[in-house]
This record gives sequence, structure tokens and C-alpha cells, in this order.
Amino acid sequence: MRIAHLSDLHFTTFFSNNNLYQIEQALRYAIEKQADHIAITGDLTDNAVPRDFIILRKLFEKLNLLDCNKLSLVIGNHDIFGGVQTAEDIFNFPDKCSKVNYKEMIDSFYGFFPELFNGSINYNPLDVFPFVKKINNFIFIGLNSIAEYSKVSNPFASNGIIELSQLNTISGILEEYQDEKYRKIVLVHHHFNKMKVNQNSPGSFWQKIEKQTMKLRKKKRLFKIFKHFGVELVLHGHYHTSKDYVRKGIIFSNAGASLKGTEKGKININFIDINKKDIDFKVINISSEKWLTDSKDFFFKDLIAGQILELETV
Repeated sequence: MRIAHLSDLHFTTFFSNNNLYQIEQALRYAIEKQADHIAITGDLTDNAVPRDFIILRKLFEKLNLLDCNKLSLVIGNHDIFGGVQTAEDIFNFPDKCSKVNYKEMIDSFYGFFPELFNGSINYNPLDVFPFVKKINNFIFIGLNSIAEYSKVSNPFASNGIIELSQLNTISGILEEYQDEKYRKIVLVHHHFNKMKVNQNSPGSFWQKIEKQTMKLRKKKRLFKIFKHFGVELVLHGHYHTSKDYVRKGIIFSNAGASLKGTEKGKININFIDINKKDIDFKVINISSEKWLTDSKDFFFKDLIAGQILELETV
């Protein structure tokens, strides 16, 4: 199986320099390279506004990706709480997060892309997460790692946690599919690698703050469950760098720099080829310059050019 893994698209129509061209290019490229499945591990949008989700839905529809067997999504913190868009937002953001209806935003995320979840197995009638997709001899397990807002433990709404109720469900799922014929892949937003702080860097103070406000809490219990039940691969984003790494004998792929955080005009896509014996990783770095200049075939050309279309709700 070949998986194309992207994360942290951070699409927004708030600014004129949005990145829908690059998102469309990345998806087209994954299709052209014959990816068997595309996974996007959170932060599809930057500011969690309905309009941006609708635009992405229309893009998926245009590319024939509104199919549970072709595309999987998990939710990111920006898809619930949004982000800082202006200098003033730095001071207003915590208050904004405190007013967000967490459960309502998760339900809304599902509501924009029901086709991508309806073919999966859901274990909680009140929540779309966790979900399971069976594709050939693979099972994809989608998790929600976004912690609810807290002035103390999650002041910038970017920390993560897998709550105990979801954790118990995950254990039950993995036990149900512990048969060796199923190869287990977990999709989650938050990262498991350790963020390094360069003490000599002028920005080390902010790096330390970021390290404390972007962590996945209580991840040791996840390591234990994943290892016990033979999870082979974990795909995530959140931390804006593209790399694969191993922790506790489990392979992780971070595609957190798919679009935001990359060099201007560049796009990173993680391609993961899984055969009987090996898992091969390749980070493809492609330039968007040609696509930006030769854009006549792009579905959203008029929208990006400023001729904003009226968009119907889903």
C-alpha cells in the first residue's frame, strides 16, 4: 500500500495569500503518484470558519476524493479553536477559546465531510472519534488528540490528550483486530517526538513556551497500548517538520510541514510504501511555481483571484 500523508494545511481565506493552489497541487500530485490512500492529520483550516471547510469540501469533491476508501481526516486544534490571525488576537485568543463549544466543533467537522466517515466503524454513538477503516488487510484508526481549553493546562488551546474514555475504546479496538493479518495504522494530530530547544538561539525563550504549549499529555499510556497490540505506524502532524522516527519500537511519520512552515513555493508530501517486510518513507519536495503560473485548470482560480463565489452550506 502507498499512503500519501499530509498535515497542517492551515487553509484560510482570511488573507489574500491563501494556499488553496498549493493544497490542490499536493492532492493532485498524490493522485498522479497513485497513492492508495491519502491521510490528512489535522489542522485542515487555520481559523475554523465554515466557509473554509466548505471550500475544502468542494475541492475534495472536484478531485473525486469524497470517498472513505480514498481519503481519511482527523481533527486538529486549529479546526476547533482557530488561530491567531492578527497582532490583536494574541491578547484576545484565550478568551475566544474559552467560548468555543468543543463538542459542537467536532460535530461540525464531521458534518462537512460525512462521506469520509460514514464508511468507517464507529464505536461511540455520540462521537465520531475514534473510528476504524478496514482497507484490504490494513486498519486505519483515527483519534481525536485535541484537549479542551483550560486556563491552566491548555492556555493556548494547542496541547493534546487522549482522554481515558477514548483510550479504553482504543484498547478494545486493537484487541478486536489483534489478528496478525491486520496491519494497524493510527492517525492522530499531535506529535510524539521530543521538541528540542536551542539554548543559544535568540528565540529560545519562545521555543520553551512552545514546548510546553504543544505537547501531547500522558502519551506514555499510548506507547504502552500501541506496543502491546502491535501498532506498526503512527501518522501525525502538529509539529511543523517532516520526518520519520522510531520511539518505543513504533514507527512515526510527521507530516506537520506539508504546507505551513515550508519554504515559500514549496510543498512537502510524505509518501509511505508498505510491503510485507518493510516500510519505506520518502519526503517529496515539490515546487508550486509552475502550478501558480499555469493555473487555468484549477477549480478555484476565480476564487483565489478575488472573484469570491457564493458558497452553499453543506
